[in-house]
Amino acid sequence: MRGILRSAVAVGLLGLLGAVGAEAQVRVVLGAGGGTISPMSKSKWTVGSGTAVKSLGYGAQFMIGVQPSKGMVSVRLDGQYASVNHELATGASTRAKDKLSGANLDLVLHPGNASGGIRPYILAGPSFYHDSYRSVNTPAGDSTNTKLGFNGGAGLNLGKSDRVWFFLEARYVYAKIFEKTHSFVPVTAGVRISTHQAYAK
Repeated sequence: MRGILRSAVAVGLLGLLGAVGAEAQVRVVLGAGGGTISPMSKSKWTVGSGTAVKSLGYGAQFMIGVQPSKGMVSVRLDGQYASVNHELATGASTRAKDKLSGANLDLVLHPGNASGGIRPYILAGPSFYHDSYRSVNTPAGDSTNTKLGFNGGAGLNLGKSDRVWFFLEARYVYAKIFEKTHSFVPVTAGVRISTHQAYAK
């Protein structure tokens, strides 16, 4: 399963390199952040006879993107991690939990003034997620599953610097894991850094 995830990341990196070659000059943007994850349709997160998932978990994001020096569209690859507990089962002393790891490969649209202090963006693209379910009877009731899906959302880049800035974003992620709909909304805040490195063809 890890090999599949590595392959997906490699494909994303090749796509980023292709975008670099397609433009005369681009900048590379790196970023990291953390925040919350809100599962949707909580009862669909049950595995076997387990309990429903809780309303809120936590997550982390690492990203690399390439953006032309001129233009409104960029390409971004995100690595995502999230953990969310399930409701406490009757008579149990520990909670089951889902640990999600995956990647999103998105096209990002940057409308508006590129030099403004608040710069909105919209993103969408395919997703690839691996879910490790840890039951209260671990390891007997544990299970894992990996699926393709999609995501879409919007965010704000905050700050007038074109080298370092903060961001706040929310997105909707859908994947059919364990043959059930696993949809969730990560809300992430963090910092991004532009390398300001120009690449020529």
